[in-house]
Amino acid sequence: MVVESLDIAGGAPTKAVSPLRMRGASPSGGTIGANSYFLEKDGAPWFAVSGELHYSRLDPRDWRDALAKMRMCGVEIVSTYVFWNHHEAARGDFDWSGRRDLRAFLRACSEEGLCAIARIGPWCHGEARNGGFPDWLYGSGLRLRSNDSKYLELVAGLYREIGAQLRGLLYKDGGPVIGCQLENEHMHAGAPWEATLGAGDEWVDSGGDGEAHILELKRLALEAGIDVPLYTCTAWGGASAPFPEVLPLWGGYSFQPWLFYGDAKEHPATPEYIFRDKHGGFAPYACCEMGGGMACFYGYRFRLPPAAVEAMAVVKAASGCNLLGYYMFHGGTNPRGRAGAFLNEHAVPRLSYDYQAAIGEFGQVREHAKALSLLHRLFRDFEDRFCPTTTFLPAGAEALDPRDSRPTRFAARASGRSGFLFLCNYQDHAATEGHEGLAFEIRLPGETLRVPRLGGIRLARDVACVLPFHFDLGGVDLAYATAQPITSIDAGGERVFFFYAPEGMGAEYRFEDPRVDRVEALEGVLLADEDPRGGFARTASAIGAAPSWFRVLGADGSSRSICTLSRADALRFWKVELRGREHILLSDQPVLADPPGHTPADGRALSFRLECSGPGPFELLAFPALPACAAIEPAKLASAGEIRLFSRYAIELPPCELAFDLERRGELGAFLRFPSAVAPECKRAILRVEYEGDVGGAYVGDE
Repeated sequence: MVVESLDIAGGAPTKAVSPLRMRGASPSGGTIGANSYFLEKDGAPWFAVSGELHYSRLDPRDWRDALAKMRMCGVEIVSTYVFWNHHEAARGDFDWSGRRDLRAFLRACSEEGLCAIARIGPWCHGEARNGGFPDWLYGSGLRLRSNDSKYLELVAGLYREIGAQLRGLLYKDGGPVIGCQLENEHMHAGAPWEATLGAGDEWVDSGGDGEAHILELKRLALEAGIDVPLYTCTAWGGASAPFPEVLPLWGGYSFQPWLFYGDAKEHPATPEYIFRDKHGGFAPYACCEMGGGMACFYGYRFRLPPAAVEAMAVVKAASGCNLLGYYMFHGGTNPRGRAGAFLNEHAVPRLSYDYQAAIGEFGQVREHAKALSLLHRLFRDFEDRFCPTTTFLPAGAEALDPRDSRPTRFAARASGRSGFLFLCNYQDHAATEGHEGLAFEIRLPGETLRVPRLGGIRLARDVACVLPFHFDLGGVDLAYATAQPITSIDAGGERVFFFYAPEGMGAEYRFEDPRVDRVEALEGVLLADEDPRGGFARTASAIGAAPSWFRVLGADGSSRSICTLSRADALRFWKVELRGREHILLSDQPVLADPPGHTPADGRALSFRLECSGPGPFELLAFPALPACAAIEPAKLASAGEIRLFSRYAIELPPCELAFDLERRGELGAFLRFPSAVAPECKRAILRVEYEGDVGGAYVGDE
């Protein structure tokens, strides 16, 4: 048995929560702003989640689908680069058409109920050719990324073009654009000039004139009409970020292929999974580039473990972050350049920018997208109680060696007696082992809370999770749970709370509140009455892998229920609103629902779709039961009884043949021919190619 201690009562840190000048209003009376600890929306705490998607790296026909998937995963803000060289390949000739139509993309964001942050450069990087600079800038002789007057003239022209695209779509106009990022990693990083590689190996300079350059860019943006509540800058590595004129944003990558540009032979374990207190007291700790994936470079290739992304989100939130921002959240494909130029950086694939992102290049919803959505629902649905909490660390937490997995890594965010216990047992590029028999003694004002009260818990390898203590459960106090909250909904006249049991950990709920009259087991729950102190105490434990239910009845006659899911069921958890009523769906297939409050123009009775991959049949569980509904032809939908208070539905699809002809072309090549209409009822066909080798190339005709 290992008992860890954490002191929240003594010497509690006090966070300065003072308003910042960053603020804006919409025509409808809404507001967006920031204080020194978190963002605010309509005057209330806002735990924002941002995800990167590049409109010019996606076919416009896929924009709405991609945005809907991001929203279903809990993303509220779409961040997108405006790559200069995607729009002005020839000097003075701007192209805002097709996949480069920024205005149409932002309209799609609005229609999907999402906010947007435009990363307007002028230099972006993003593994783009020249970091996003047009080729013609190479021969200009100007001091790029500086206050060189001739360079600023060019930037002003770019910003005027972007401003025209954003006109009427800014937050102050009732549009989705709430912020813009100026430059990127200024005075910190550059990129290769692609035209010179192999000859001169020259790089775009990291920039000059420091914070004065960022202030000049902000002035030019305002002159171009880009007037938004939030101006941001990336701040890591000593980059220019003149606060409070801009909001400094942070990030973190546990897989860093650029290390292998130098002499590195082995990737080191990074400190990204060490808990820290990152709130400096002046600006909120907010992120824009947490590695939601990572591109494989030709010199360093790897498979990104989904646990790496989920664990980083847990650690960032525990460390004080109230804006989680992922790069990338949705992968894409580089557009074609003019005159045959590829628009990628030479170290990465020419076209694919899949990035092993949470949602892949072709819309594949991956495991880390589903895992992140659980965290996002927790932080967002309980943002009013989570945002004001502050970080507490055990002694020596920040000094832990990333390579040493023996110490328990934990932290808390708390306010008064209530809060959240964060655990992380994942580490990149180092071996970890499971921890058995763990318990935590949390010193709170007026008590010491032991979690769990008896015995210990198991923290399995690669698991990262969030456990609540003194959690307000609809008017009664949940002393602790060894399960992670997901969300809550109103159903059957009571509030229903959903939790899941982290892999390998038993879900236990402890009540010591005299306002609780009794606890009733419904499905798959074991109850124990124990109170050595002579008051009220109940412990409920979930049993088995199926959903478990129990009800907590208050002395005032109130009632609330708890449903505990396994980790496997939690990874197929979706929350939708149908006819103004919230439903929980469990589905292995991604669920795409309309934004809350949206009324379908075509009069559809229900407003959600399943994206089914493979032949089926498929299972859908719903709580509460769905209203009368019908599947879209040729699918068949049938009610199939009930599983632990969830209504079960079976979905069958007709056979779908995706045939193609294969002709071998020597030992290393093949010719594939696809019929002109392989399967008209199929949303998308994806070809998977397995090969062993260095580089693979594909051609469609001569391209």
